[in-house]
Amino acid sequence: MVIDAEKYYRGKDVFKLVNTSKLASPLIVIDPVQKDRNAAAALSIEKFEHFKKAAGEFLKNPSKDFFIKRDLKSEFLKQKNKNRKLIAVELKPLSGKTDVVGSKLLKIYELMKEELKKHDFEAIKADWEWDKKNDAVLYFLFDSKPLPKNIEIGGPPVKMAQHAGNFRKKHKKTFIKNGKVFAAEQRKFTAPEDILDSLVKTQFTRERSKSSKIKIL
Repeated sequence: MVIDAEKYYRGKDVFKLVNTSKLASPLIVIDPVQKDRNAAAALSIEKFEHFKKAAGEFLKNPSKDFFIKRDLKSEFLKQKNKNRKLIAVELKPLSGKTDVVGSKLLKIYELMKEELKKHDFEAIKADWEWDKKNDAVLYFLFDSKPLPKNIEIGGPPVKMAQHAGNFRKKHKKTFIKNGKVFAAEQRKFTAPEDILDSLVKTQFTRERSKSSKIKIL
């Protein structure tokens, strides 16, 4: 979706004329003052969908309550209990233009969500905030029960001899179940704070923030 109030790109393809790094967000808002800048560059799909839902609810039942700033930390703390674990990742932003800095913070948040999911950590709820003055904070709410130490990785059917053989070469411990080859592997991470602690130390995070740390709330 593109909003170009000053019609700088009227009748033109904005996606061919603006740097692609500025067009990663789901909403493109051409800056009225600087036409090569996307004022919504730091907007995530998650936030955009949330905004559209809130806008629909506002149109159905207009209220000033929609314009009151939420206390994100309090919202997460209300959902925390003895069976849930709340983790915050604090990021000190780099110096520079707000949209560029915000976009880098967003990329860290999206990478962390992606890596968590890749390692079987499904967040009950996740969100982040940055007021452009202080550190950014990413919130992740999880089930407090740790994942099993071992994991089964599904491979190809036994009858696919070549593929099954290649699969066995990649894994030390394999077994057959229901006509397929499986591997037994030990998990690298069994708790979400461990993988998040690992991610804040990566070059990807260090290049996009001055410093970072995690806290279990």
